[in-house]
Amino acid sequence: IHLQLTVEQNLRFLLALYGIKPSADALEQALDWVGLAGYEKINCYQLSAGQTRRVGLARLLFALEYVAQFPCWLLDEPLTALDVNMIAKIEHLMQTFVQRGGAVLMTSHQTVAVANKQLDLTLYMV
Repeated sequence: IHLQLTVEQNLRFLLALYGIKPSADALEQALDWVGLAGYEKINCYQLSAGQTRRVGLARLLFALEYVAQFPCWLLDEPLTALDVNMIAKIEHLMQTFVQRGGAVLMTSHQTVAVANKQLDLTLYMV
């Protein structure tokens, strides 16, 4: 997330990396889904850590429509700085993605309700 860009500019940039050009309505719906409706023109440096995280997570909604093109999500601590309700929404989104044929590989210090495989690396830590 580029802190000097607005929420909308960041989301459009992130989606453009995947060749996705959302309509204004689709963008508005995604931002509403992550709890950032009305924040479109706010620079990201003005957001909290959780709000900044939500900007990046909003792009996952668009990826549901492109499972064949982007079959794997690689997520690094996607639940950090999120409230319980948003965590539940992200878990549901991941479950939907997997049901549509996608795979999610993620790191987390939190227990994830939708995980069906966990790799515990604590035995290898020095």
